Amino acid sequence: MNKSPAPLKNSFLTGFTLLELMVVISIILILTAIIFFVLKPNEILSKTRDHQRIINLTSYETNIRLALLEPELSDNIGIPNVIYLSLKDSSANCDSFSSNIPVLPSGWSYKCSINPKNADGTGWLPLKFSSSTFAKSNDLKLDPLNKPPYYYSYVANGKKFELTAYLENAENRATSSSFSANDSGTNLRLFETGNNKTVIPISFEEQRVGDAISEGVWIVQDSLYNITLTNPSTVYDNNTETGVRFISIYNPTNDKLIRQDFQNSYTINKLRVNVTSNSPVIDVTVEYYDNTIWNILGNITNLGWTEFNTNITATEWRVFYGNSDMDIYFNEMEAYGVPN
Repeated sequence: MNKSPAPLKNSFLTGFTLLELMVVISIILILTAIIFFVLKPNEILSKTRDHQRIINLTSYETNIRLALLEPELSDNIGIPNVIYLSLKDSSANCDSFSSNIPVLPSGWSYKCSINPKNADGTGWLPLKFSSSTFAKSNDLKLDPLNKPPYYYSYVANGKKFELTAYLENAENRATSSSFSANDSGTNLRLFETGNNKTVIPISFEEQRVGDAISEGVWIVQDSLYNITLTNPSTVYDNNTETGVRFISIYNPTNDKLIRQDFQNSYTINKLRVNVTSNSPVIDVTVEYYDNTIWNILGNITNLGWTEFNTNITATEWRVFYGNSDMDIYFNEMEAYGVPN
C-alpha cells in the first residue's frame, strides 16, 4: 500500500520584502543609467544610420557612373533643374512636404514618387536600373528615417549628377574630421557624392541644413539712423551666448536697431531672432524692406527664439525697439531664403 509522503515540517515559502525589492529595482535603474550614459544607444543608432546613408549614396554614385556607359540609360539620367527626393509622396511635386523642405530658386522644382523604392525609373531616382546591364537593381534604398530633414536628394544636368544626404550624428558633420567636411562638396554639413558636386543649388543646401543667409552687410543704428557699428558678428555667429546689447533710458541717440542689408532681392521663407533681457517687458518689432517701403512682420514679446514663417520678397530686414526703458540683448538673427 502506497503512502503519501509526509509533509516537510520545516518547509516554508520565502519571498522578497519591500526593502529588498526596492534595492533590486534601484540596482536595475543604476545599471540602466550606466548603460545609457556609457554606451549612448541613441548615438550608436544615429551613427549606424549615417553609415548606411554613406554606403547607399556611394553605391548609387557607382551605379550611375556605370549607367552612363549604357547608351539606353545615359541619355536620360534626370531632368535638369529638378531635385529628386527619396520622400514618399502621392504628389509628384512633393507638395505634402512643402512646409518642411527648402524654397527653391526660380525655375527649379521637386520630384517625388508614391513608390520611391521602384527601380524602373518611377522611383525616387529616374534611372531604369531594373533594365540595366552594368548597374542592375530591383529596388532602391531610402534614407533610414526618410522624413525631413533626413532624406536623399539627386540632381542631374546632362552627364553631371550629384547625390546628398543630411547626416544625423553631430560628429559626422561640420567638424574638420567629419565625413561631410571631407567629401569635397560645397556644404560642410551635407554628405555629397557624384561626378559633379556643384549641380545642386547652394541655397537648397543651406536651407536644408539650417544655414542662414550670410550675404550682405549687418548694421547697428541709433534712433537718428546714424550707423554706430558695421558687421556686428555676434548676432550671426551661431552662438546665443553672445550678442549686441541695447540699453534705452529715453535717450534718442542710443542704439535702436540692427538690420541686415542683403544687397540683393531675396524670397524669404523664415526669420528667427533670439533675445534675452534684463527688463520685465520686451517689445521688439521685426520689419522687412521690399525695396519700396518698410513693412511690419511682427513683434517679439518673449525671451529666447521667436520664429516668423513667411513668404515675402525683401532686400533688408531689421529689429528695433521703442522708447521704453529696456535692457536687451539681440543674440542671434537668422534669415532663410533664396535670391530672386
